[in-house]
Amino acid sequence: MKKLLFISSILIVLATVFGCNHLFKRENTLASKNPRPAVVKDKTAVAGVEASWGSLTGKQVTILYTNTTNGILKSCGCPGNPYGGLPQRAQMIKMLRQQDPGLLLLDSGDTLSAIFQPGNERDIAHARYVFEAYQAMKYDAIGIGDQDLVLGVDFFEEALKKYELPWLSATLLKLPRREPLVEGTRYIKRKKFVVALTSVISPKTFFFFPQKNLLLGKLLIQEPDKVLANQLPTYEKAADLTVVISHLGIDRDKQLAASFPGIDVIIGGHTQTLLEQPVKIGHTIIVQAGSSGEHLGKLTLYLDRKNNINGYSNLLIPLNEQVPADPLVNAIIEQYYHKSRQGATPEAVREMAAQKKLVYPESNCGLCHYDEHQTWYESKHRTAFLALERSGRTDEVECLFCHTTGFGYRGGFISREKTPALAAVGCLNCHYTSIRDGVKIRSLASTGKKKICIGCHTKQKSPDFDYDRYWKRISH
Repeated sequence: MKKLLFISSILIVLATVFGCNHLFKRENTLASKNPRPAVVKDKTAVAGVEASWGSLTGKQVTILYTNTTNGILKSCGCPGNPYGGLPQRAQMIKMLRQQDPGLLLLDSGDTLSAIFQPGNERDIAHARYVFEAYQAMKYDAIGIGDQDLVLGVDFFEEALKKYELPWLSATLLKLPRREPLVEGTRYIKRKKFVVALTSVISPKTFFFFPQKNLLLGKLLIQEPDKVLANQLPTYEKAADLTVVISHLGIDRDKQLAASFPGIDVIIGGHTQTLLEQPVKIGHTIIVQAGSSGEHLGKLTLYLDRKNNINGYSNLLIPLNEQVPADPLVNAIIEQYYHKSRQGATPEAVREMAAQKKLVYPESNCGLCHYDEHQTWYESKHRTAFLALERSGRTDEVECLFCHTTGFGYRGGFISREKTPALAAVGCLNCHYTSIRDGVKIRSLASTGKKKICIGCHTKQKSPDFDYDRYWKRISH
C-alpha cells in the first residue's frame, strides 16, 4: 500500500509540473528548422509554462496577451477545470504592471460568448459587465473577434460610446459609406522605441457565425492580405516593432507570417489554441493563450541597439484559484451576479412563464415512480447543489442552471431557503410537462437523451464525462 501511495504521489507531482494535457488544445511548435526553446526562469517568479529562444540580453519589451474569453466572468470552479476568471486576470496584470509599468496589454477578441442571443436581456447585461471588467483592466488594444459582434452591430456601436475600450480592426468597414468601424492602427511609444499595432479578421472567420443576418448591409469584411500589403510599409517606416493582433486562427497566422516577414509578432486567437511554445516562422513570433481566459500570456522581447529582436522568453500563466481576485473587477462581477439573482434572470423568467412551463419538486414524482425516484436519490444529481455551497458559488447564475431544478423557469429554484426541494438536479431537468392555458399539450420523457446530458457536462466543465459510462449510474 505504501508503495502504491508513493507511486501515486509521484504521478500527481508530474501531472502538476507538466500540466493537464486533456484540458486544452495544444500544438507542437518545434519545427526542425527552428532552435529548440529552452525552459527559463521568469524574473517575476510567477508559475507557468516557460519557453525561450535566442539571446536574452538587451532592451526589453513585454507584451501581456489574452484571447477568447468567451464571456466567462469567473471560473466555474468545476474540479476538472479550475482555471479562468477575470478577477484573477486583473490581479495578475496589476502585479506584472507594478514590475514593468511600460508593458503592453493586448487581446485578440471573442470577449463575448458565441451563444449570446440578440435582444436577450440577460445576455446583453452579461456582455456589458464583460466590457466593464475589460475597461477596468486598461488594455492597450483589443482586436475584434466574430463573437464580439454576436449581439449585433448596433449593440456593438452602442458599447463603443459607453465603454472606453481600445478596439482595433483594419479590416472591418461600416456600410454603406465604407467607413472604419473602429480605429485600424495605433502607435504606442515605450521608452526609446515605437510599436505599431493593427488587428485583422477575415470573411472566413465568420463561416460559423450564428447571426450572419445581423451583419448583412452593415459591415464589409476585407481580406487581411490586401490590407496588410498596403499598410505594412508604413508601419515599418514609422515604428520599430510591428504587432498584428489576429483573429484568423493558428493556420492562417502561419501563412500570414510566411507572406509578410515585416511582421514582428502575431497575437493570435479564434482557434483557441494553447501555444505552450511560440511558433517562430522566419522573423515572426506567433503566440496564443488557449480558451476561456484560462491563461495570461507574457511575451518578453529582447532587442539589440537597432531594435531588432535578438530573442524572446514566453510565459503562460494559469489563472487558477491560487491567484487572488482583484477587488475592483471582482466587485463588478459580483454586482452582475447580484442583479441577476435579484431579477431572477428576467428574460428567462418572462419567456418561460409565457409558455407556462411549470416545475414541481421530486417528491411529487416519487409518489408514482418509486424505483426511479430511488435511483435518483442515490445519485450525485441529488447533491449537486451541495457542491456550490461548499465552493461558495450559490449566487452565481451560470452555475445554478446546472446545479438546481428549474432555475430561471416559472416555479423553479430561487434559493435554498425559498425552494429547498429544488436545490438539486431533479427529475424535471430531463422530464417535464408543457402546459398552456391550463391544458397539458405535450409530455416529454427524455430519459437517456445524450444532448440533454452534454448541455451541462461540457468538455470544459466535465472533461472526463463519458455518456455510456455515466448513464449506467443513473439508468432507470
